[in-house]
Amino acid sequence: MTPGTALSFLGAIRSATMVVALLLLGAFAEARPEAQESRICFPGTHLDGHTHMGFSSLEGGEIDTSSLEYLTDRCLCAVVFVMPVDRSETEDLEDRLAREIESLQDLARATHRFALASTPSEVREGCTEGNLSVLLSLEYFDGLFHQDPSTVGRLAELGIVAITLVNNSHDPLMIDSAGAARLTDLGRLIISKMNDAGVLVDISHLDEQQMLAAIAFSAGPVIASHSNPRGAGSG
Repeated sequence: MTPGTALSFLGAIRSATMVVALLLLGAFAEARPEAQESRICFPGTHLDGHTHMGFSSLEGGEIDTSSLEYLTDRCLCAVVFVMPVDRSETEDLEDRLAREIESLQDLARATHRFALASTPSEVREGCTEGNLSVLLSLEYFDGLFHQDPSTVGRLAELGIVAITLVNNSHDPLMIDSAGAARLTDLGRLIISKMNDAGVLVDISHLDEQQMLAAIAFSAGPVIASHSNPRGAGSG
């Protein structure tokens, strides 16, 4: 990808706050048909590409689902929920994710209020049946990969469909110099592993030059699920 093409692509990405929804809408074409009492839900897929709502952590490791009603009342039939549910610091992130996802699977079977999904067909099925389809993404700031690219495959096996990249001392993915950024060897390996596993590369927490570096290198979809727009066009 040329710098000019990358810049054009970046401009398109940052022109909307929910680019992930644009990437997925074509595949997630079915709608939840019923209307909520508080408002009319028109036909068409309503997807939130990045939310921390729907689940919250309780004492003892239990998960509260009371805020799911807030999401369904707003005609959403699919959300990308940011894991982990328990946002406190931990040195065993993968173990925490495994426990939480198992709990979510149990809650889905017990409550019938939502269904975990990882493919377009699963989302379509959930929306058609009136369930809230929940896809799982990962956004963790104190070390996610611990400089181990094989982590990506294990996260994908758990059901993670997107990962928000963060460049920090725990995971040095980028080198910034002379007003530009380039990927480290670790950064290239991480993105390659994400491409191979079908995990979406979320660049929302990178700066502009880092975004460009990730876009130029990635062979798979790059999204900005919760970035503010640079500006708004007219006409």
